[in-house]
Amino acid sequence: ALRNIKKFKGEQRESINNEVINPLKLTTIVAKYSSLLSAAAYYPKWMQEKETADNKNFAEISYVAIPYSEISDSAVKVTNADIDTYVKKHKDLFKQEAGRMISFVSFSQLPSQEDSNRVKLLVEGIKTSFATDTNTQAFVARNTSIIDFQDTYLPKAKIQSSQTDTIAKLPVGTVYGPYVDGGAYVVAKMLGSKQLPDSVAARHILIPTVNPQTGEAINADSTAKRLADSIFNAIKGGADFAALALKYSSDGSKDKGGDLGTFGYGAMVPEFNDFTFSKPVGSREVVKTQFGYHVIEITNQKDFNPAYKIAFVAKEITSSDLTVNSASLQATKASNVKNAAEFAKYTATNGLQLTQNPTALKENDFSVGSLQDARSLVRWAFDAKKGEVSEPFSIGDEFVVAVVDKVLQEGVQDAETAKTGAEAIIRKEKKAAMIKTKLGASPTLEAAAAAYGKQVAQAGADSSITFSTAIINGVGDEPKMLGAAFNKAYQAKPTVPFAGKNAVYVLKVNSIKTKPADAPEMLAQQRSNRISALRSQTNNWFEGLRKQADIKDKRSKIF
Repeated sequence: ALRNIKKFKGEQRESINNEVINPLKLTTIVAKYSSLLSAAAYYPKWMQEKETADNKNFAEISYVAIPYSEISDSAVKVTNADIDTYVKKHKDLFKQEAGRMISFVSFSQLPSQEDSNRVKLLVEGIKTSFATDTNTQAFVARNTSIIDFQDTYLPKAKIQSSQTDTIAKLPVGTVYGPYVDGGAYVVAKMLGSKQLPDSVAARHILIPTVNPQTGEAINADSTAKRLADSIFNAIKGGADFAALALKYSSDGSKDKGGDLGTFGYGAMVPEFNDFTFSKPVGSREVVKTQFGYHVIEITNQKDFNPAYKIAFVAKEITSSDLTVNSASLQATKASNVKNAAEFAKYTATNGLQLTQNPTALKENDFSVGSLQDARSLVRWAFDAKKGEVSEPFSIGDEFVVAVVDKVLQEGVQDAETAKTGAEAIIRKEKKAAMIKTKLGASPTLEAAAAAYGKQVAQAGADSSITFSTAIINGVGDEPKMLGAAFNKAYQAKPTVPFAGKNAVYVLKVNSIKTKPADAPEMLAQQRSNRISALRSQTNNWFEGLRKQADIKDKRSKIF
């Protein structure tokens, strides 16, 4: 396909460059750069030896854990000043992009019950004439049905209707409905039934008119048809089908004499499918499809079941102008409110559901909560001030009126915004300080346990505590505790109380031992695994470049 690009000129050539060639070039460059970084992953032998030696050590410990839950949250007060101080000390943890917090009300444009009744009456009105009209195909077209007429017999499984079982029992000529199906009122007319096979075996010879991959013409239609007719006549005269398939067919089945094997209903293109399922075994025909002309012979059919020809007239249940205008009027009234306080009062007074979007909108967002394709609303929010009320936006099946609750500037979060994340951390720090004060500066394990009615616990007897341990049995993820477990100074005396993720701990090292060395082949496998892990980490290079790049994202001004 790429070789054919030179044939295109002007805007068509430019379009292909923009949509295919340039993205392909960029993808190739990124792949090369990523491969370069991956190949550069290096794991020195000394580092492996050090890590291997460290991981051969295992510790056995005794400890006391005082969970933070020993102190109730209500006993620890966290002020805005505490949060502000914490955020200033840990700015990197509370960085934020520019964003907007909004609330909105929506007014449905979906069809009302009156709209539904209107469409039902319309469909009921054509039921009698549908039953008596002798040109069903023309009747369906004349009544602008959203379900096209299919002049074919279909097995039950292929009939797309919620009422197939009921319709299949109708006498020929009977009209059923109206009934609701897929947002439309439908009437169905039984035109006939017959037995059709569940599967068919056939062989064919394809004389193509177009290349299915590129769409380029291969043979003129008249040329292809003339050749197909000649082959068909030769076969009728006794010529060998398989030999002609091998010589003339462009399909991959030619090496098997044109044999397609067994296939189910709908597996082939419609014209091919209709012929092979509606005609008896032994039938031959020249059939035209989107690929060209097929000389087809049906070789087998099996598992016959009922199939039905059914005509449908379906009318979509749509909203009337009255319904849409009513929703628009309600939205306009809501948008006439001047500010956020009045907007909240208006929605409450009128029984409207005010939805607060749970997350901050980003400048390039396309959706707002459950509202899809809400780009116009997002753009408005970033141009508006805090407390500003929007004009109505038509989004999907709703009119939406929004208000800006908060403007988030790029940089560090203020205390109010950071409260959710910072409050729990500060409360935990305050609890840790309170527990440490009660335990004293250097308590024994027994004294620490007695202070809170706890027991001295043991861990590591199963050799499970090593430098590479992620979870300590009975404790969880506690990196500080793991580090203390390999400090030989704590064999002589316990640690001072220290704050972990889940509790305040006092720990004493009972022993630090070493496991036997690994076999050389295991060391080689460990080295291979480590290099693979390092290479996988290079996949994060793009995010690193993005953070370092001095680029202003202005897509929101265009899209």
